[in-house]
Amino acid sequence: MVIKLAREFPNIKIVTVQKNVGIAKEISYGIEEEQIPYVLETVYDLDEKNVVEKAYEEATKSKLSIGIAICESKAIFHFSRLKADEPLFVINNVEDTEKEELRVYGSNIARIVKGIPLKKTLLNSLEV
Repeated sequence: MVIKLAREFPNIKIVTVQKNVGIAKEISYGIEEEQIPYVLETVYDLDEKNVVEKAYEEATKSKLSIGIAICESKAIFHFSRLKADEPLFVINNVEDTEKEELRVYGSNIARIVKGIPLKKTLLNSLEV
């Protein structure tokens, strides 16, 4: 599934495996709360070995410099100005993460675009 408009516009790029489309949607709700556009795409070649690389690749494609990649067990949030192997946020065991927490991460990644303070998260797996 790819949600696109005819004309490319600045957006956050999100890629996910089919199994975690629901997780990607929860993250996107947080992005929407901050009124930042996004594109969500389902991919089939994403796993723990390449999820960080894919998030970085999507960040470099994004005019907003943000990419999110979600494999079966992790969600990676990347910023194109960081080193490729040092993502901004990592959620381990993403399938066990509460919906509200996923929305906070989506909101926070959008707040980075806007340059405003981040919301507090409850997870201990946050890596900055």
